[in-house]
Amino acid sequence: MKKYLALALAVVLLAVGLTSCATGLGDQSAIDNYAPDVDYLITDDGTFYFKEIEGGAAALVNYIGKATKEDRVTVPAAFNDRVFTEIGAEAFYNLTALLEVTLPDTIVKIDKYAFAGCSELTAINLPDGALTVEEYAFANCEAMTQLTYSGNSNTAYPAVLPDTLRLVGPYAFSDCTALTGIS
Repeated sequence: MKKYLALALAVVLLAVGLTSCATGLGDQSAIDNYAPDVDYLITDDGTFYFKEIEGGAAALVNYIGKATKEDRVTVPAAFNDRVFTEIGAEAFYNLTALLEVTLPDTIVKIDKYAFAGCSELTAINLPDGALTVEEYAFANCEAMTQLTYSGNSNTAYPAVLPDTLRLVGPYAFSDCTALTGIS
């Protein structure tokens, strides 16, 4: 009796599957018409994923780079007439192979957790413009020893922030244990 019940169930499942294919539920047009909400740029530094934001600018939302301990990244300023103005939330999150980052002068915002968990990140060069650094942006960047900006000529402190800095969110540099001072 159990064998007949199992066989009947298998026949019903097969019939439902074939019916789904016949009615178009497995239609290729759903794949052909897919339009992602992010675009990407491939460079020697890796692949930068971005989305368009207000004003035709772009936010960098993800980065996939080389899987080495010598991963030094220069974020491009623009792609396809879209200027990068933001580093999005978690864009570089937990990339432990990331050693150094240089941001273009077009960046005005570094969002929450953007570089959090980048435990080998030793240096970042911030843009010399209006800038917002959101909460936990560099949390757990334990190896960070240099935080500079493009207009920085003062080397007395390991970190000298631009005068145009508008906001540093709570815990933005929490657990950056190698960073010994900020001016």
